[in-house]
Amino acid sequence: MEIVSEECQPLFDEVQAYLSQSKDVIPFYQVIVSYVSFLESKVPWLCAVSRASTGHRPLHSPLCQWMRTTCRYLYNEASAKGDISDVDIVYTVEALLATLHNIDFHLKDEGLSTKTNFERNSQTLH
Repeated sequence: MEIVSEECQPLFDEVQAYLSQSKDVIPFYQVIVSYVSFLESKVPWLCAVSRASTGHRPLHSPLCQWMRTTCRYLYNEASAKGDISDVDIVYTVEALLATLHNIDFHLKDEGLSTKTNFERNSQTLH
């Protein structure tokens, strides 16, 4: 778990720097993009670590715990500002994490990637 934390530290630092300087009303999208891009770049390694760890529960990993805390913080902040309302924050964050948990399936079996999705989205916007 210590190695996982060390490997994830650049992501933690990148997102913290972004949040510290962000002027966005809800910087949630960029946090998710950073998280998914990180997962995409590390998926073979993260899957190997998960399989090799006895009793490993991926949704309890340092990476997932960090994302859980970060998402709850951002949702609570948005709620306090009145940017969102009537959102079950705990459930919403857990649903998001559960979806991202199977990133290797989405990448390998479905052929999805941040690159193809961003290209598709930018073509839609133009």
